[in-house]
Amino acid sequence: MLTPCPDEIRRQLLACLAERFGFDTALLEPYELYLSESARQKIFLGPKTDFPLARTDTGGVLIARAGATIKPATSFFQLFGRHVTRNIIHLERGQVAPFCSGSDLELAENQIGGAERGFVMVVWEEHCLGCGLLKGRTLENQIPKANRLTLEQW
Repeated sequence: MLTPCPDEIRRQLLACLAERFGFDTALLEPYELYLSESARQKIFLGPKTDFPLARTDTGGVLIARAGATIKPATSFFQLFGRHVTRNIIHLERGQVAPFCSGSDLELAENQIGGAERGFVMVVWEEHCLGCGLLKGRTLENQIPKANRLTLEQW
């Protein structure tokens, strides 16, 4: 069942997106935020509507999960990545296929740049690939298994 996102979780999400990713949260104002009542506390971005939320399990696009911290979803980065200005990891060509198939990566120091430990947006050239978790020089893959791709190396 979905409910409108409680104010506290909404504040946490918007603060995370603004502070960690330099994202202008005004871009989300035309939409509504909904929270699933599942244990994973999924946050959906959907239309402002009066549909019967009590009978709905998902609504709109999954953009994050709430919990001890906010975890942005790959779909958030793929939809809004061009508006993210901080905590971005740029992959090299040879790293794209392993990352898209679900592998974790060891990064060169120059790839980390100003990115801070924690969730990051992962890109190659101008293409947003999704979410990663940066721990030191290790980039842990956060792309959902259902969204992973097997790409040929080129």
